[in-house]
Amino acid sequence: MIYNFIKCNDLILKEDFDALQNMYKLLKPTHIGTNYMVEQLQHNISRIGHEKVQSLKGENLPTLFVETLLELHTKYINIIRKTFASDPDFISSLDKACAIIVNIKNGKKMISAIKTKQVNFNELWPIVLSTVRSVINMSQYGHTDKSTWHTRFFDIYDLCAATPDSYAERLYEETKKFLEDHCRSMEKDIAESEQNTLSIYVKNWTEYKMGAEHLNSLYAYLNNTLVKKHQVIDPGNNMMLEYNIELDDQSPVEIGEVKFNLLN
Repeated sequence: MIYNFIKCNDLILKEDFDALQNMYKLLKPTHIGTNYMVEQLQHNISRIGHEKVQSLKGENLPTLFVETLLELHTKYINIIRKTFASDPDFISSLDKACAIIVNIKNGKKMISAIKTKQVNFNELWPIVLSTVRSVINMSQYGHTDKSTWHTRFFDIYDLCAATPDSYAERLYEETKKFLEDHCRSMEKDIAESEQNTLSIYVKNWTEYKMGAEHLNSLYAYLNNTLVKKHQVIDPGNNMMLEYNIELDDQSPVEIGEVKFNLLN
């Protein structure tokens, strides 16, 4: 098993995805092996993203940063679909890696450099909601294209950093309300379904979990704005990481974690 772990790490560093696909099929029944693969993939994506951010040069760095992040996300979501059969744990590792990249010192600096402006929440929220609905219902709407994702990322930033007053809390509450309504709708569909209750629950839960992880990346700036965090140094790679401090029940949680409060 130790040999497999070492080989797995080597394959991830080399990005030998054909070999990783075979290893995934072999280790999937054990879970222990795939958990290690998930962890190492997240570290590798974070490392690559950190290096790309550090190398960015030129004008309009904030836009370049977001484009780099989206390119990285697109690349690895396609790899995960092909190599790891769209395994939700691997998708989660990608979204966590993207969140880490956003939270590194240079990432925060570039995001904060985006100019703030006045926006109309009532005009912008329906547009954001349309994308949120698509992301959380991928089986019905399909995957959101890169251009739309890029635009929504900046829309969410504009709402959070709006002048003279931020719409971050209102955006959080509206998004949470939508997710609550969506979960109630899922519960109704499960209760009224003529199919096996367990299988339809697993199907709905898997899709919701995957969509919520994607939303967590899309809402990265909102998460950083509302959720209290501490920064620590990862001694392994000297990267700035973040972890949530203990929050009471009334405190907001990251958008990607709302699912646990709603469905667990």
